[in-house]
Amino acid sequence: MTRKQAEEDSAGRLTSAAVTDAALRVLEGKGLAGVSTRAVAERLGVRMNTVLGDVRTKVRMRELMADAVLGVIDCAGLPRLTAGACEGTGRPVPSGAARTP
Repeated sequence: MTRKQAEEDSAGRLTSAAVTDAALRVLEGKGLAGVSTRAVAERLGVRMNTVLGDVRTKVRMRELMADAVLGVIDCAGLPRLTAGACEGTGRPVPSGAARTP
């Protein structure tokens, strides 16, 4: 299976996971200011409209990036005051952790 095939679903459309991964790699190389729909499309070797067809907006792309980053945080290891970052993620929040209002 080629990289391009791995980035597409069974109907040949680009997946959100592939867009998110490419966006995070652009972030690594260029910083947040360098993360654009165009830069992500170039990274994937597709047209910008192909990326927008999946994620719709740059804001949504950044939300997907944040979800991916938060998904690797071990909530159990967070200090009490920052454990609120895990609320709504489906991951356990440490007992006694401060809840966000």
